[in-house]
Amino acid sequence: MFNWNGREDRPALLTEEGVWSYERLTKEAGGIAAHVGRRCLVFLLAENAPEAIAGYVGFLSHDIVPVMVDAALDAELLAGLVARYRPSFVW
Repeated sequence: MFNWNGREDRPALLTEEGVWSYERLTKEAGGIAAHVGRRCLVFLLAENAPEAIAGYVGFLSHDIVPVMVDAALDAELLAGLVARYRPSFVW
């Protein structure tokens, strides 16, 4: 899905700790997706962090269906969503 050929060493994300290259983003994304089966539903508890972006990229790149949910969502509301939609993983 993501074709970053020729850009592997270029900056992909600027973080407080430094810069993630496209190569690092791809590696992190693949590592996250490796723990999840294809075509399953994942609730991605997202916040403004490189790990959330890596998870999203990894899920999309490996035919995993991500639903981005605000990480600050009320716990009771999140529990209701999990009960209703039964994601394979909450990450």
